[in-house]
Amino acid sequence: MIALLVKEDKAKETLAELTILGDVVRVQKMSELTRAREQGTLEWILVDERMGIQEAVQTKFPQVVVTSILPPGDVFVLLAKQEQLDSRVKNDAANDANEWIEWTEAVEEGELAVSDTWVNAPSTPLRNGQESPREVLRRTEEALVSNRLMPAMPEPPQAPAFFRRRGTPLIMLEGPKGGAGRSTVGAHMALYAALHGKRVTIVDLDVNGDISEKFGFLQSADVRGWRGGDMAAAVADGICHVHETGVHLIPSPQSRDIVLFDPDDALYLVQLAMSEMDLVFVDMPQGWTPLHRLLLPLVSEVVMAVRTLPDSLGRVEEHAEKLVMAKVEPDKVSVVVNQARKRSELKIVQPLLTPYQPRVLVPYDRKLEKLGGLHGKKLSLACKDWWDSSLGFQKSVKKGRWKR
Repeated sequence: MIALLVKEDKAKETLAELTILGDVVRVQKMSELTRAREQGTLEWILVDERMGIQEAVQTKFPQVVVTSILPPGDVFVLLAKQEQLDSRVKNDAANDANEWIEWTEAVEEGELAVSDTWVNAPSTPLRNGQESPREVLRRTEEALVSNRLMPAMPEPPQAPAFFRRRGTPLIMLEGPKGGAGRSTVGAHMALYAALHGKRVTIVDLDVNGDISEKFGFLQSADVRGWRGGDMAAAVADGICHVHETGVHLIPSPQSRDIVLFDPDDALYLVQLAMSEMDLVFVDMPQGWTPLHRLLLPLVSEVVMAVRTLPDSLGRVEEHAEKLVMAKVEPDKVSVVVNQARKRSELKIVQPLLTPYQPRVLVPYDRKLEKLGGLHGKKLSLACKDWWDSSLGFQKSVKKGRWKR
C-alpha cells in the first residue's frame, strides 16, 4: 500500500496521476497510517509538501520511505515510471536523456524549453544501475523551477520580529469542536489575569464564536485594511472594546476571508496587542487554518478544551495528532476536560490525547450552562492553581491558626 497525504483541493487530481503506481490510498489521519504499519501493508508514504508535515511523518514512521511531492503535475508520472522500471530496466545516461525528451514531447509546443544541462545531467545510480526516485523528483523539480514552469516552494511563513519585541505571552484558545467551552475557559482566565493587575487583550478570531458576548460586546466593525497604529486608535475606531475590568477585547471579525484566506489583517491585530499589552489571548477558529501554522511557533501556551461526548471523541484524537504534526511540545499544551460529570472521564479522554495530558477537570456547572457569560464559579475554583502557575502569580497559602 502507498499512502497519500494530500490537501483536499488537489486530492482527486493527485490520485488520478498516481494510479500508475498501483495501490495508492489517500489517508487523512495518523491513526490510519499506524494501523497500516501494524498490518504490514504500508510500503511508501507520499506527503503533500504544502502541508509541511514530512518531518513529523518521517519521525513517527522511521522504517518507511517518506517522499515529499508537489501536486499535481507530470512530476508524478516521471516518479511513477521510475518506480515501475526500477526492477526491470537498466538506465544509463543515454536512456535517462531519452526519458526526459519523451516527456517533454508530451507537453504542448512552446510551454517547455529544457536546457541541455538538464537533459544530459548525470544520474545518481543505485543497485543494478538504477536511479533513486528521490533523485528523480529532486532533479525534475529543479528543472521545472529553472524553466519557470513551477514556482519555487515558498519558505514557511515567518512571524515578524515585531512579535518578540516585548516577549508578551501569547495564549491560544482552541479545540477540536465547537461547544467544548474553549471561549468560556479563555474568558474566565483573561478576567482572572486582569483582576490580578495584568493588562489583557483578547483577539477573537473565531467567526462563529461568542467570547465577546460574554463580556457584553457585539461583533466589531469590519477590520479589513485597518492599520491604526496603536490600541488607543483601535478603541477610538470601534475595533477594540474595553470592559469595566480593564480587559481589552477585539470582537470576532464579520468576514471569514480575514481568517481563512487572507490572515494579514488578523495578524496585524495580534501584533498590535502584543506590542502594548502584558498578556494576549487568541480565540482561534475551528479546524486548521493558515493562522494556526503562523501563530503556533510563537505561542507560549495552547489551551485546548474538550468534552467527552460520544460524537466528539474522534475529533479529540484527530486534533491531538495535528498538534503533534505541528511539533507543539507537550509542556505547552494545557488540556481542559470541561463540564465533566464524573472523574472517570479523565480515563476516557487521556489515551486520545497522547502525548498530551489533561491539566484540569472542570465539574459540570448547571448555572454556567444556563446563564453563560462569566458565571463559572466552579470553573474558576478548578482552574485557579493552573492559572496561578501559568500566569506567574504566587500561589495563595492558607494560614493556620496560631497555637499557644
